[in-house]
Amino acid sequence: MTSKNPEASRNATRMPARRAAGRLPFLLPLFVLAASAAGAGPIEIIDLAGSIPGNALIQPRGVAVDGSGNVYVAGGFRSNNVFKITPAGVITEIIDDTGDGAGNSLLEPSDLAADASGNVYVTGAGSSNVFEITAGGVITEIIDDTGDGLGNSLSVPRGVAVDASGNVYVTGVITDNAFEITPGGVITEIIDSTGDGGVNPLDQPFGIAVDGSGNVYVAGRGSNNVFEITPGGGDHRDHRQHRRRPGQLGHRAPGRRGRRIRKRLRGGSLQ
Repeated sequence: MTSKNPEASRNATRMPARRAAGRLPFLLPLFVLAASAAGAGPIEIIDLAGSIPGNALIQPRGVAVDGSGNVYVAGGFRSNNVFKITPAGVITEIIDDTGDGAGNSLLEPSDLAADASGNVYVTGAGSSNVFEITAGGVITEIIDDTGDGLGNSLSVPRGVAVDASGNVYVTGVITDNAFEITPGGVITEIIDSTGDGGVNPLDQPFGIAVDGSGNVYVAGRGSNNVFEITPGGGDHRDHRQHRRRPGQLGHRAPGRRGRRIRKRLRGGSLQ
Protein backbone atom coordinates (compact mmCIF):
# COMPACT_ATOMS: atom_id res chain seq x y z
CA MET A 1 0.00 0.00 0.00
CA THR A 2 1.46 3.28 -1.06
CA SER A 3 0.36 6.86 -1.45
CA LYS A 4 0.98 9.68 -3.83
CA ASN A 5 -0.07 13.23 -4.47
CA PRO A 6 -1.79 13.20 -7.88
CA GLU A 7 -0.92 15.88 -10.37
CA ALA A 8 -2.93 19.07 -10.22
CA SER A 9 -3.99 18.49 -13.82
CA ARG A 10 -6.23 15.57 -12.87
CA ASN A 11 -9.36 17.51 -13.75
CA ALA A 12 -11.66 18.31 -16.63
CA THR A 13 -8.77 18.94 -19.04
CA ARG A 14 -7.35 15.42 -18.76
CA MET A 15 -8.21 12.99 -21.54
CA PRO A 16 -6.75 9.48 -21.25
CA ALA A 17 -6.73 7.64 -24.56
CA ARG A 18 -8.51 4.66 -23.03
CA ARG A 19 -11.53 6.84 -22.30
CA ALA A 20 -11.85 8.42 -25.72
CA ALA A 21 -15.42 8.88 -26.91
CA GLY A 22 -14.94 6.14 -29.47
CA ARG A 23 -14.77 3.57 -26.68
CA LEU A 24 -18.19 4.48 -25.35
CA PRO A 25 -20.85 3.73 -27.97
CA PHE A 26 -23.94 1.72 -26.95
CA LEU A 27 -23.65 2.68 -23.24
CA LEU A 28 -26.65 4.28 -21.61
CA PRO A 29 -26.01 7.48 -19.66
CA LEU A 30 -26.89 7.41 -15.98
CA PHE A 31 -27.48 10.45 -13.83
CA VAL A 32 -27.02 11.85 -10.35
CA LEU A 33 -29.88 14.09 -9.29
CA ALA A 34 -30.14 16.74 -6.58
CA ALA A 35 -32.99 18.87 -5.31
CA SER A 36 -32.71 22.40 -6.64
CA ALA A 37 -32.31 25.28 -4.23
CA ALA A 38 -35.46 26.87 -5.60
CA GLY A 39 -37.45 23.75 -4.83
CA ALA A 40 -38.52 23.43 -8.47
CA GLY A 41 -37.65 19.74 -8.63
CA PRO A 42 -34.56 17.64 -9.34
CA ILE A 43 -31.61 18.91 -11.36
CA GLU A 44 -28.93 16.91 -13.10
CA ILE A 45 -25.47 17.68 -11.71
CA ILE A 46 -23.41 15.16 -13.73
CA ASP A 47 -24.03 12.82 -16.65
CA LEU A 48 -22.23 10.34 -18.91
CA ALA A 49 -19.76 12.99 -20.03
CA GLY A 50 -18.28 13.15 -16.51
CA SER A 51 -15.61 15.84 -16.47
CA ILE A 52 -15.47 16.80 -20.14
CA PRO A 53 -13.39 15.97 -22.07
CA GLY A 54 -12.53 12.33 -21.79
CA ASN A 55 -13.21 11.21 -18.21
CA ALA A 56 -16.61 9.60 -18.56
CA LEU A 57 -19.03 8.52 -15.83
CA ILE A 58 -20.54 5.11 -16.58
CA GLN A 59 -22.94 3.12 -14.41
CA PRO A 60 -22.55 5.26 -11.26
CA ARG A 61 -23.09 3.46 -7.99
CA GLY A 62 -22.02 5.05 -4.73
CA VAL A 63 -22.68 8.67 -3.84
CA ALA A 64 -21.69 10.74 -0.79
CA VAL A 65 -21.81 14.37 0.34
CA ASP A 66 -19.37 16.16 2.66
CA GLY A 67 -20.02 18.94 5.15
CA SER A 68 -19.26 21.64 2.56
CA GLY A 69 -21.86 20.36 0.11
CA ASN A 70 -19.43 18.69 -2.29
CA VAL A 71 -20.91 15.59 -3.92
CA TYR A 72 -18.86 12.51 -4.75
CA VAL A 73 -19.97 9.79 -7.15
CA ALA A 74 -18.34 6.50 -8.12
CA GLY A 75 -18.40 5.31 -11.72
CA GLY A 76 -18.87 1.56 -12.09
CA PHE A 77 -16.71 -1.09 -13.70
CA ARG A 78 -16.68 0.55 -17.15
CA SER A 79 -15.24 3.86 -16.00
CA ASN A 80 -13.61 2.87 -12.67
CA ASN A 81 -13.37 6.38 -11.24
CA VAL A 82 -14.74 8.89 -8.75
CA PHE A 83 -15.87 12.45 -9.40
CA LYS A 84 -16.24 15.45 -7.12
CA ILE A 85 -18.96 17.99 -7.90
CA THR A 86 -18.74 21.27 -5.98
CA PRO A 87 -21.81 23.35 -5.04
CA ALA A 88 -20.76 25.71 -7.85
CA GLY A 89 -20.90 22.85 -10.35
CA VAL A 90 -17.17 22.28 -10.91
CA ILE A 91 -16.60 18.60 -11.76
CA THR A 92 -13.24 16.94 -11.07
CA GLU A 93 -12.14 13.33 -11.43
CA ILE A 94 -10.30 12.61 -8.16
CA ILE A 95 -9.27 8.98 -8.78
CA ASP A 96 -9.32 6.63 -11.76
CA ASP A 97 -8.48 3.00 -12.43
CA THR A 98 -4.78 3.60 -11.74
CA GLY A 99 -5.70 3.93 -8.06
CA ASP A 100 -2.77 5.35 -6.14
CA GLY A 101 -0.57 5.31 -9.25
CA ALA A 102 1.85 2.92 -7.59
CA GLY A 103 0.45 -0.42 -8.73
CA ASN A 104 -2.66 -0.54 -6.52
CA SER A 105 -5.51 -0.17 -9.01
CA LEU A 106 -9.16 0.74 -8.47
CA LEU A 107 -11.62 -1.60 -10.17
CA GLU A 108 -15.41 -1.51 -9.94
CA PRO A 109 -15.77 1.21 -7.29
CA SER A 110 -18.94 0.52 -5.37
CA ASP A 111 -19.49 2.71 -2.33
CA LEU A 112 -18.28 6.05 -0.98
CA ALA A 113 -18.04 7.84 2.34
CA ALA A 114 -16.77 11.31 3.24
CA ASP A 115 -15.59 12.51 6.64
CA ALA A 116 -15.71 15.92 8.31
CA SER A 117 -12.25 16.82 7.03
CA GLY A 118 -13.17 16.30 3.39
CA ASN A 119 -11.41 12.96 3.04
CA VAL A 120 -13.19 10.51 0.74
CA TYR A 121 -13.16 6.72 0.98
CA VAL A 122 -14.01 4.43 -1.92
CA THR A 123 -14.34 0.65 -2.09
CA GLY A 124 -12.95 -1.23 -5.08
CA ALA A 125 -15.19 -4.28 -5.37
CA GLY A 126 -13.23 -5.60 -8.33
CA SER A 127 -9.79 -4.84 -6.88
CA SER A 128 -10.69 -5.85 -3.29
CA ASN A 129 -9.33 -2.71 -1.65
CA VAL A 130 -10.27 0.67 -0.21
CA PHE A 131 -8.68 4.02 -0.99
CA GLU A 132 -8.56 7.24 0.98
CA ILE A 133 -8.44 10.46 -1.05
CA THR A 134 -7.59 13.42 1.13
CA ALA A 135 -8.93 16.92 0.60
CA GLY A 136 -5.46 17.78 -0.69
CA GLY A 137 -5.55 15.01 -3.29
CA VAL A 138 -3.27 12.43 -1.66
CA ILE A 139 -4.42 8.91 -2.55
CA THR A 140 -3.64 6.00 -0.21
CA GLU A 141 -4.74 2.37 -0.27
CA ILE A 142 -5.75 1.69 3.35
CA ILE A 143 -6.71 -1.98 3.04
CA ASP A 144 -6.30 -4.64 0.36
CA ASP A 145 -7.29 -8.26 -0.18
CA THR A 146 -5.03 -9.44 2.64
CA GLY A 147 -7.46 -7.82 5.10
CA ASP A 148 -5.84 -7.62 8.52
CA GLY A 149 -2.79 -9.54 7.32
CA LEU A 150 -3.46 -12.27 9.86
CA GLY A 151 -5.48 -14.65 7.72
CA ASN A 152 -8.72 -12.65 7.71
CA SER A 153 -8.88 -11.56 4.09
CA LEU A 154 -11.10 -9.02 2.31
CA SER A 155 -12.86 -9.94 -0.93
CA VAL A 156 -15.34 -7.83 -2.94
CA PRO A 157 -15.78 -4.92 -0.52
CA ARG A 158 -19.09 -3.14 -1.08
CA GLY A 159 -20.08 -0.94 1.86
CA VAL A 160 -17.93 1.71 3.51
CA ALA A 161 -18.58 4.13 6.37
CA VAL A 162 -16.49 6.54 8.44
CA ASP A 163 -17.11 7.82 11.98
CA ALA A 164 -16.41 11.21 13.56
CA SER A 165 -12.99 10.00 14.76
CA GLY A 166 -11.88 9.01 11.27
CA ASN A 167 -12.24 5.25 11.74
CA VAL A 168 -13.24 3.58 8.46
CA TYR A 169 -15.47 0.50 8.26
CA VAL A 170 -15.77 -1.80 5.24
CA THR A 171 -17.69 -4.98 4.42
CA GLY A 172 -16.36 -7.95 2.46
CA VAL A 173 -19.16 -9.71 0.54
CA ILE A 174 -17.32 -12.90 -0.43
CA THR A 175 -15.36 -13.15 2.82
CA ASP A 176 -18.49 -12.53 4.96
CA ASN A 177 -16.82 -10.04 7.30
CA ALA A 178 -16.26 -6.39 8.18
CA PHE A 179 -13.12 -4.48 9.14
CA GLU A 180 -12.30 -1.34 11.05
CA ILE A 181 -9.31 0.75 9.89
CA THR A 182 -8.17 3.41 12.37
CA PRO A 183 -6.53 6.71 11.33
CA GLY A 184 -3.26 5.20 12.58
CA GLY A 185 -3.60 2.26 10.19
CA VAL A 186 -4.64 -0.46 12.64
CA ILE A 187 -6.87 -2.98 10.82
CA THR A 188 -9.25 -5.14 12.86
CA GLU A 189 -11.84 -7.67 11.74
CA ILE A 190 -14.90 -6.78 13.84
CA ILE A 191 -17.32 -9.46 12.60
CA ASP A 192 -17.09 -12.58 10.43
CA SER A 193 -19.39 -15.26 9.06
CA THR A 194 -20.18 -16.54 12.56
CA GLY A 195 -22.17 -13.33 13.17
CA ASP A 196 -22.88 -13.02 16.87
CA GLY A 197 -21.07 -16.28 17.57
CA GLY A 198 -24.32 -18.07 18.30
CA VAL A 199 -27.00 -19.26 15.90
CA ASN A 200 -27.13 -16.03 13.86
CA PRO A 201 -24.57 -16.09 11.02
CA LEU A 202 -23.53 -13.25 8.72
CA ASP A 203 -23.67 -13.94 4.99
CA GLN A 204 -22.82 -11.56 2.12
CA PRO A 205 -22.61 -8.29 4.08
CA PHE A 206 -23.28 -5.26 1.90
CA GLY A 207 -24.36 -2.11 3.69
CA ILE A 208 -22.54 -0.71 6.72
CA ALA A 209 -23.19 2.37 8.86
CA VAL A 210 -21.84 3.88 12.07
CA ASP A 211 -23.58 6.20 14.53
CA GLY A 212 -22.29 9.01 16.73
CA SER A 213 -21.60 6.63 19.60
CA GLY A 214 -19.38 4.35 17.54
CA ASN A 215 -21.95 1.58 17.11
CA VAL A 216 -21.53 -0.16 13.75
CA TYR A 217 -24.41 -1.71 11.80
CA VAL A 218 -23.85 -4.40 9.16
CA ALA A 219 -26.53 -5.73 6.80
CA GLY A 220 -26.27 -9.38 5.77
CA ARG A 221 -27.85 -9.71 2.34
CA GLY A 222 -27.48 -13.47 2.23
CA SER A 223 -28.49 -14.06 5.86
CA ASN A 224 -31.37 -11.57 5.84
CA ASN A 225 -30.36 -9.86 9.08
CA VAL A 226 -28.59 -6.84 10.54
CA PHE A 227 -25.99 -6.83 13.31
CA GLU A 228 -25.12 -4.10 15.75
CA ILE A 229 -21.48 -4.09 16.86
CA THR A 230 -21.00 -1.92 19.92
CA PRO A 231 -17.75 -0.44 21.22
CA GLY A 232 -16.66 -1.89 24.56
CA GLY A 233 -17.96 -5.04 26.16
CA GLY A 234 -16.62 -8.52 25.55
CA ASP A 235 -16.45 -9.96 22.05
CA HIS A 236 -16.79 -13.68 21.52
CA ARG A 237 -13.56 -13.72 19.55
CA ASP A 238 -10.02 -12.57 20.21
CA HIS A 239 -9.55 -9.96 17.48
CA ARG A 240 -5.89 -9.36 16.80
CA GLN A 241 -4.75 -6.14 15.21
CA HIS A 242 -2.49 -5.38 12.28
CA ARG A 243 -0.98 -1.95 11.69
CA ARG A 244 -0.35 -1.15 8.05
CA ARG A 245 1.43 1.87 6.67
CA PRO A 246 2.08 2.88 3.05
CA GLY A 247 4.97 0.77 1.83
CA GLN A 248 5.19 -1.25 5.05
CA LEU A 249 3.41 -4.60 4.92
CA GLY A 250 3.45 -7.29 7.50
CA HIS A 251 3.86 -5.28 10.71
CA ARG A 252 1.62 -6.92 13.30
CA ALA A 253 0.54 -5.80 16.73
CA PRO A 254 -1.30 -8.24 18.98
CA GLY A 255 -4.32 -6.80 20.72
CA ARG A 256 -7.96 -7.21 21.56
CA ARG A 257 -10.87 -5.40 19.97
CA GLY A 258 -13.42 -5.54 22.76
CA ARG A 259 -16.67 -5.07 20.82
CA ARG A 260 -20.00 -6.73 21.52
CA ILE A 261 -22.07 -8.06 18.62
CA ARG A 262 -25.84 -8.19 18.76
CA LYS A 263 -28.40 -9.12 16.16
CA ARG A 264 -31.06 -6.47 15.68
CA LEU A 265 -34.49 -8.05 15.43
CA ARG A 266 -37.80 -6.82 14.13
CA GLY A 267 -39.55 -4.33 16.33
CA GLY A 268 -36.29 -2.78 17.50
CA SER A 269 -35.45 -5.40 20.12
CA LEU A 270 -31.95 -6.76 20.47
CA GLN A 271 -30.80 -10.31 20.95
